[in-house]
Amino acid sequence: MHTLFRLFELTEKQKYIMINFCFVSINGIDKGLFSDWIKEPNTNNINDLIELGLIKYEDKWIYINPVIKDVVMAELEPKVIDCKDLINSIKAECIAYGSDKYYYLIMLEFMENIIDFIKIDDFEIFMSLLEQSFCYAEKYKKLWIMRKIITVMRSFKNKNSLSIRYEALLYMFKAQYAVLKYTNAYGAAFIEKAIEIIGKNPKKEFKYLLSNLYSNLGFYKQIQNKYNHMEILNCYEKAYQLLNETDELYSYDGYVLAKKIAECHAVLGNIKKAINILELFAEYFKLHYIPQNYDGYI
Repeated sequence: MHTLFRLFELTEKQKYIMINFCFVSINGIDKGLFSDWIKEPNTNNINDLIELGLIKYEDKWIYINPVIKDVVMAELEPKVIDCKDLINSIKAECIAYGSDKYYYLIMLEFMENIIDFIKIDDFEIFMSLLEQSFCYAEKYKKLWIMRKIITVMRSFKNKNSLSIRYEALLYMFKAQYAVLKYTNAYGAAFIEKAIEIIGKNPKKEFKYLLSNLYSNLGFYKQIQNKYNHMEILNCYEKAYQLLNETDELYSYDGYVLAKKIAECHAVLGNIKKAINILELFAEYFKLHYIPQNYDGYI
């Protein structure tokens, strides 16, 4: 089969393209988009592979024959390092959470195939892909991908391969999955386990994650309607304090926390405290983000 598809005749650049392209689904991908993801300056090498018959081209989209895909997988054995540009491109797309892409399903298919078939020769790059992929899958409520990532991370945990941070993330992911799958039956309990793993006196690099955990814990308790507002407020205020210690307070995350804290204070009758925290953020954003000649309402 190797001889039949002439893989031995390919240049190193062509092999690089085929290694990355074997993660495409049967639905294909836009040629220009794939070229961008693997950091190709143009589509010349892809066009050469189309002429060789290794890549199918139709109306600006490219596809791979399942037989050719299997041969590439077996002969070239795609590894994380080989696909670093592709992985970093997908991670970058995932981080832009507020941006909805027309090709988000293609991204999810790439994620799933990479998780299933890539050989892991760089654990940290692979884990960072899992982290960003989970958040992206959650956004679109793709439970099967969320479950797949949790299963992979659990297998690493069983082998004692997970760091403290990733073990805590595993329980946070379990909580997020539980909220979507079981309507928050276990969300708060999983978050409390993640907080326990990080510890009461976390290292500085864990404080942003711990802030997110306390924020999620407050939210899960809030939607369960089983906890009093003071307990919920305590969670949000811990998250707020930790975020402040990371110098990330005046960010979108900080703004969301400020709103949640203000809402809790308002419910508890502390209207002045609610107004104060919102005014603090309003003044900051006015000072740093509103043009000085702006004469509209804030």
